[in-house]
Amino acid sequence: MYNVKDYRIRTETCLEKTNLKPIETIITVRQLRFLSRIAQMDESRLTRQVMNSQGIISAGSRAGRNKTTKMALRDALKRAGLLNGKIDIKTSEWIDCLNDEETPSRIENNLGLKPGTFKKRKKGNPFI
Repeated sequence: MYNVKDYRIRTETCLEKTNLKPIETIITVRQLRFLSRIAQMDESRLTRQVMNSQGIISAGSRAGRNKTTKMALRDALKRAGLLNGKIDIKTSEWIDCLNDEETPSRIENNLGLKPGTFKKRKKGNPFI
């Protein structure tokens, strides 16, 4: 693969030949798995309380190109098609959305993943 630049091989071609997804899709899936784990946590857990304290995940402007954590998570929800055109989403809304039974299949369809790639944890809540 050291001749990629010399032969002008495109990234999409390499991804198709290696049967991999783009890095943005992989990062989005990991962020959504993190959010779904937080959504399953008990409300007394510190991690859940920190995410609840964020209030509204909004689209505010910010100087520079650095993203805040909540902006990155909002963008992950948007890429997965879970925001439905909303700019702002309340914490309780994304928690309800991620706890929905149809969410894994919607995420797989919107991100072009194989069925069963983004699945919920087994029964039982390890966060109690």
